[in-house]
Order: sequence, then structure tokens, then C-alpha cells
Amino acid sequence: MKQRHNSFVTISILILLAFAIFAGTFWTSMQNYHAVEIRLKSDIAEMARLDEILTSSALLAASTGDIVHHERYHAHVGQLDDVIEAALSTYDSAKVDAMLRETEQANRWLVDVERRALAASTQGPFPEAYALLRSDAYHRQKKTYQAGLDAAMAEIGVIATRKRERATNIVILLGILGVCATVASARIVLRQRQERHATDRQRKQMQLMQGLIGTFMDLQNNLLNNMVYFRTKAAHGLSFDDTDVRLIDEEIERAKGKLAEIAETGIGTTRDLGGIVVYEPQGAGDTVAA
Repeated sequence: MKQRHNSFVTISILILLAFAIFAGTFWTSMQNYHAVEIRLKSDIAEMARLDEILTSSALLAASTGDIVHHERYHAHVGQLDDVIEAALSTYDSAKVDAMLRETEQANRWLVDVERRALAASTQGPFPEAYALLRSDAYHRQKKTYQAGLDAAMAEIGVIATRKRERATNIVILLGILGVCATVASARIVLRQRQERHATDRQRKQMQLMQGLIGTFMDLQNNLLNNMVYFRTKAAHGLSFDDTDVRLIDEEIERAKGKLAEIAETGIGTTRDLGGIVVYEPQGAGDTVAA
């Protein structure tokens, strides 16, 4: 029984340890996911910012022909491509990836039109290039570009909410299981301790009973020896003398001493020197009667 209880406690401790390791791993995973989420949101915001820089640069270059706007455009167009490429490999979601792919395709169309407009306005303002950047087709692609970013951002928020809810539920479940395992282990330990105390009490009681039996056997043997002695004298017509009286008195005193020893153990009391009334008190000690 003790070995089984110890095994159960060991298993409970191992379960708690496994829960702690799992919780730590899960928490680390959630922290990593949160970092990826923040990075992707930052990339999406950067994509929106760079797109506006490219659009405004292309419009100003087509309307003014100023080389400064050409240089500004070409300085940022590569950055936008890099951010889009990084965002596509950051988040582990097919839905978010599909939305960003729409933004990427729209960006390719927009960059192609913008570069053609810039090429046409290298020698100065070019009304047709400016009109191309103000066309309905261009605006549709701009909306597609922004819609992909907005949809991706919204989907990230939905996924993040689901993961947080799942993480909360798992943490609560781990907490409940941990508490249950702890309570079960505590109950097993307490029960084992109570059983050990009960066993100790039984052992002490057995020691007392063994001492009690030894005392009674001693008294009984002395009584039988004396009875045989006096019966033998009576059978041979021998008279009782002072030695016999002294022997009887000594045996009475010896019996009183033995009975007093039993009374001192706390398991009984003497009555009229003619016997012993035995009872079983609580919390008896280790004193042996004999």
C-alpha cells in the first residue's frame, strides 16, 4: 500500500512537472507568435506608407518633370518590394498570405504604370502620363492594393483573438489540472501519514499487550508453583511453618509489584489486589508491562 501511494505521489509530481513544461513551452510559443504578429502589422503599415510615397512621387514627377521626384520614387520602390516579400514569408496563415498576394499583384501593376509614367516625363511635364496615374484602372488597382492590406490586418486580428482565447482556456485547464493533481497528492500523503500513525499505535498497543500477557503468565506460574508446593506439603501431612508464611507474604508483595507495574502503563488498574481491570486508553506509550 505504501509503495502504491508513493508511486501515485511520484506520478502526480511528474504530471505537474509536465504541465509546467508544457505551459512554459506554450507561453514561449505565444510570445513568439505575438512578436511575429507585431512585425507583420508593422510591415503592413510600412507597405501602406511606401505605396503613398511612390504614388505621390510618380504624380509629382509626371506633373512637374522635376528629377527630384524621379529620384525619390526609385529610392523607395525597391524598399516596398522587400517589405512585401518579407511579409509574405512571415505569417503562417494561408488566408493572410492570399490577401497579401493580392496586394503584391496590385503593386506590380501599379509599379509598372508608374514607371511608364516616369519614363514618359523624364524631359518635363507629361499630361498623358499624369492622366494615366489618374485613370479609373489605376484607382481600382490602388483600392485592390489597400483592400489586401486591410483584409490581411483584419484577419491577423481575428487569428490573434482566437489564439489568445485558446491560450487562456489552456492556461485555465492547466491550472485546474494542476490544482487537482496537487490536492490528490496532498490527500494521498495525508492518508499515508494517518495510516503510518495508526500502524505505530497498533505496534505500541501490541507491545503493551505482550507485556501484559508476560506479567499474567509470570503471576500464573508463581501461583501454580506455590499451589503445587503447598499441595505437596498437605499431601504429606507437613505443617506450615514461619518459612511458608514468609514465602506467602513475599509472593503477595511480588504480585502487588507486578500489578502496580501494569497500572503504571496506563492500560489498567488494580482492584482489591484480586485481579486487574484492563481498558484501552488513547495515546498509550511504548512502556512494556513485563
